[in-house]
Amino acid sequence: MRGPHFKKKLLPSLVAMSLAGITGAGFSAEDESDSDKQTLKDEKSGVTITVTGLRESLKRNLADKRDANAVVDVITAQDIGKFPDKNIAESLQRVPGVTINRGFAGEGNEVSIRGVDPQLTQTLVNGQFVASTSWFSLAFNRRSFNMDLMPSELVQSVVVYKSPVAELDEGGVGGTVMLNTRKPLDLDPKTLYASVETMKNSLDSDTATSANGLFSWKNEDSTFGILATVSQANTIGRGNKAENYWEEAWAASGIAQFRQDRERDTFDINAQFAPTDRLSFGLHHFNTTLDATNTNQNFLLFGGCCDTASGQSTFTNGSATVSPTTGIPMAGTLTGGSGNPGWAGWLLAQDVNSRRPEIESDLTDFTVDYEGNGYRAHVSVGRTTANGGNGGNINSLWGIDDDDARWVENGGNLSVDFDFLRDTGFYFNVNNLDMADPDWQTNRAISLSETRLWDEEDWLQFDIDFDVEWGAFDTIKAGFKTRDHVFGKSQINSTVDQAAVMSAGSTLGSSGYFGGVIGIDSGVLAAGSDMQIAEVDASFDAAVRANVTGSEFLYAAFGEVEEQITAFYVQGDFFGDRYRGNVGLRYVTTDVKGSTYSSPTDADSYFSREADYSDVLPSINFAYNLSDEMIFRTSAAKVISRPAYGTVNPALSGINPTANTASSGNVGIDPFRANQLDAGIEYYFDDNNFLGAALFYKDIESFVSSGTTQALVYEPNGDQGAPNDLETYTLTVPVQGEGGHVQGLELNYQQMFGNFGLLANVTISDSEGKTDSGDTFSLPGQSDLSYNLTGFYQTEVIEARLAYTFRDEFLAEGTAIGGALDTFDEQAFLDLSVTWHATDIVDLSFQGVNLTDEVSVQRHNPAASLGSNRVTTVNGSRYYLKASVRF
Repeated sequence: MRGPHFKKKLLPSLVAMSLAGITGAGFSAEDESDSDKQTLKDEKSGVTITVTGLRESLKRNLADKRDANAVVDVITAQDIGKFPDKNIAESLQRVPGVTINRGFAGEGNEVSIRGVDPQLTQTLVNGQFVASTSWFSLAFNRRSFNMDLMPSELVQSVVVYKSPVAELDEGGVGGTVMLNTRKPLDLDPKTLYASVETMKNSLDSDTATSANGLFSWKNEDSTFGILATVSQANTIGRGNKAENYWEEAWAASGIAQFRQDRERDTFDINAQFAPTDRLSFGLHHFNTTLDATNTNQNFLLFGGCCDTASGQSTFTNGSATVSPTTGIPMAGTLTGGSGNPGWAGWLLAQDVNSRRPEIESDLTDFTVDYEGNGYRAHVSVGRTTANGGNGGNINSLWGIDDDDARWVENGGNLSVDFDFLRDTGFYFNVNNLDMADPDWQTNRAISLSETRLWDEEDWLQFDIDFDVEWGAFDTIKAGFKTRDHVFGKSQINSTVDQAAVMSAGSTLGSSGYFGGVIGIDSGVLAAGSDMQIAEVDASFDAAVRANVTGSEFLYAAFGEVEEQITAFYVQGDFFGDRYRGNVGLRYVTTDVKGSTYSSPTDADSYFSREADYSDVLPSINFAYNLSDEMIFRTSAAKVISRPAYGTVNPALSGINPTANTASSGNVGIDPFRANQLDAGIEYYFDDNNFLGAALFYKDIESFVSSGTTQALVYEPNGDQGAPNDLETYTLTVPVQGEGGHVQGLELNYQQMFGNFGLLANVTISDSEGKTDSGDTFSLPGQSDLSYNLTGFYQTEVIEARLAYTFRDEFLAEGTAIGGALDTFDEQAFLDLSVTWHATDIVDLSFQGVNLTDEVSVQRHNPAASLGSNRVTTVNGSRYYLKASVRF
């Protein structure tokens, strides 16, 4: 006999599970006629629930959390186009236990769950992996979906799984983020939404405009519907930076500005056909293209390159400021010139990198759902692809003329005062040279190198669940999924007719490429520093690309990895008078094949390596009602995350013919594996009031570390001998680490006070990783303390929210454990949003992100260096003004 299964909260549970893709379509929308109102109907019971505005959205989040059969947190859009933040990652940072890191332009793009590296967070869209690529020259693809590619207007809800269930795809040691989009049969027959928005970055005078549109239609019988969404978004991203690479043995440090004007075009279509009450078909297609054109312009001091013993340059410094790793001072004065005006003699130069990346991702997912007598079946077949890369990176160096009297030996009077050891901001001052003057800068070098990235996956999935009466078990679920996954990277170097780009004897000022003066924010530079540099205009980029004379495919830089993944699971859902949960087992096998070339020029040197591994992943989730308001919840599971793409790519990279060093991936590396345990108390003292506490522990069985090995490598230019001569190199390769742990406490509070509301959460955690040598340290991505405070005010006309987010210092993310990793200082961000419901169908809203213009500071690891300031960044505040209409 099947029991009530928490009928008191049945509808929110069905909503949560349906949105998360755990069950088939269990509810439909009857009415969404008001701009901030949503009425949902349970198809079995006929019960309806109305969701109105921010308050009711938070109420639904709690209801979903309360009735979920796993440890989850939920974020739902108040209505179409009303996701809480402009950026999905920035919404996720409000969730207890979730922290984010921000990219080049200051927007959230990496999500860490419970102190685990963001690369170990799995992101799915409607239950499926979406391929994506990166645009940065040095970056590889990531296994998590690039959230920059997903418009927040497209998302109905986000479910954060902190504990797994067997039916959910494996892959998240930290957790799984499920992005759910809308379906046409859940909306009114003719739903129309449109918005236009303007965006401003405080570091730039320009504005950017975005527009979104959605139309959903279904027939009178609600058997066929189609929903289409289009989005065109422009974003101005800026980053003023002070950068110090001397402590990692790179020969330049200085100031920089990163500029990126992004344009994202997205098209999403979702069709449903339900010819009978038992049978339904779905087709979802998502396509997004991101033009991420960007320029990174650096004014650098090449002091670390110089041989101070030979008298080429003179450092004035205290011995305490000398780096123990490189022997280079981190504070002092650099004086003198050089009789050798080659590379080793360059004292000051501009290093400019411009890129024209365009990355594209698409997904096509066809589903079939059938409900029989006492069972339900689900089939999904689909394909997702992505192509991207840097679009060609043009690197140009602009230095002082060899004959300039300020430069040459016995007459040079240049000197640079610097201090890279300050808590925030560098001191950087050039004497006897104006950094903003383009007339002393001549072009010393031009190169063009293009990195290409690709990622694709085909899948077939079958799930079936049966109604049973096996003691406490009421549902048995089973299924399988097979995935063919391919990802890769290649590089093409081009030759350029430099004489056609720059005439002999011309300078930046006389060439026509001078774009004005760039001001570097005082937030990254100490008082008295030089804060202006001469800009190399975008016309230089165009001139270089117009004068390409040839290109060469770098065979040794090519790497492609194929993964064949097969998973089977069985899961039982159980309930009793005061308890419920699930227990399951997932078995997954992974076959890996990595391919590359051993020679940089020989097409016949292609080779492959293969490996395989398998995992048995048990899980259990249990919830017990201590009272009508209080729930005790616990879970235990074994989880895995496959190694990062760059970790398994066998291609060589970072080849240094002088030092005979390089790095390479390892096809045979095992995945990240962990055993995890959760326990918590949840107190729901009203529909919209909540107090909770949760303990979590992850026992890391297997991490990826780095080690070295000796190998014969074909030298690309024959620097040590004849061209393509085999030389013995020291290779840095991934190796299996010794594991570690993450543990912590989450506290969560939510309460309404009339028209006001307060949300607060705190996460306290610590971690320990262990290298193969036995050294221990905190794991990347983990902050000892993070918290969020959000206050809001809501009436029928106005909604306002003020949110403050803080995280303590943390180790820079990366898959390699060990070595000289960098740390980020603590970070705090203040965001504001205000919406005016001008009419029943028109909303006007304002949103401000990073209102306090937070300064980000990244340091060299003090365990292996002086802990000097590596990168200080100011990204500016972002402001959005939006008008939307809905019918």
